[in-house]
Amino acid sequence: MAQQYILKNKDREVLWFETAEKSERLDNLSTHFTYIAQVKIIDKTLLPYDFYHSQNKSFNENLKEWINKRKVPKNRAFVNNILAR
Repeated sequence: MAQQYILKNKDREVLWFETAEKSERLDNLSTHFTYIAQVKIIDKTLLPYDFYHSQNKSFNENLKEWINKRKVPKNRAFVNNILAR
């Protein structure tokens, strides 16, 4: 199932991306993974520096790495609890 996301910097849209899922089966093992299918840069000036200055990595690889390193800011730590009410 495809998911769409918009990354923002202080309420300004930076980039839009879409993820897709893929499943593969080999013998008795099955794998399922999500990958970045499409990216649209909205404001290049707001992108993290690493996105264009990292050697030997594609833009999608840099985006994936950046997302995996992200943490919820302290002021948003309880956002899921608030929204669930």
